[in-house]
Amino acid sequence: MRIKINKNLPMLQTITEDEFYEKYRPIDNKFDDNASFDSKLYETFGEELDYCFELSKKENRVWTIIECDDEDYIPDDDDDDYEIKACMYILSGFHVVNRIGFMVTEVPYEHNIEVKLDL
Repeated sequence: MRIKINKNLPMLQTITEDEFYEKYRPIDNKFDDNASFDSKLYETFGEELDYCFELSKKENRVWTIIECDDEDYIPDDDDDDYEIKACMYILSGFHVVNRIGFMVTEVPYEHNIEVKLDL
């Protein structure tokens, strides 16, 4: 997977999901008490999208959850009926391609960060 990094921040770092939750402390969605990801997910439309987009221009506290194909999955030569496995990442910043939603954290990020989620 290739991501576009913010060149104003240091190089890409990879952290675990536990490290992400401990260090950056995602906050609950202020518009929807029943949001996914334990009430942390902001939607990709409407006032939630507008809120995340505007916040991302001012502060490094918006993260994007994206879905992708698992690049590490390699089918066997005789496996004609395989399915490509999906994977999900949380990426620092506001991204559009393959987004599922956004998270806002208490603590701002200082690096380009990716978090591979365990599915």
